[in-house]
Amino acid sequence: MDKAPQNTRLDLGLQCFLKGAAAGDINAAYAESQILAEGTPEIARYDKAARILLETASNGRNIPAQMELARWMLEGGGGMQNHQGAFDLMKIRSVNGVPTAQVTLAHLYRDGIGTKRDMIMSAAWYTVTKQANLTA
Repeated sequence: MDKAPQNTRLDLGLQCFLKGAAAGDINAAYAESQILAEGTPEIARYDKAARILLETASNGRNIPAQMELARWMLEGGGGMQNHQGAFDLMKIRSVNGVPTAQVTLAHLYRDGIGTKRDMIMSAAWYTVTKQANLTA
């Protein structure tokens, strides 16, 4: 059994994911973004780099990365807010059947974030989630 301290394993994992991301592995880029977003005992949290890695993984169609990136874009995590970009990501994921994206898209339409406020589209996306037995 590996008896390395947790912080050593995290830092080693970060190094491995960094190599994978540099080689073009979008899953490694996403994993690395998650470690950098939290930081380790040895490496400080680095939101700007985490967002760049989220963008890389998102461009490679990594669904969790797209969902996380949209949240960061809405909040301005690791860079500028980009409501339109977040809306666009949520719309793509919603059309492709990702339930949490559908709920988020309904909220964005309801509140007019990244798009024109549209209560009909909001209700339509809420209905889609309700038909899938999801709660909004």
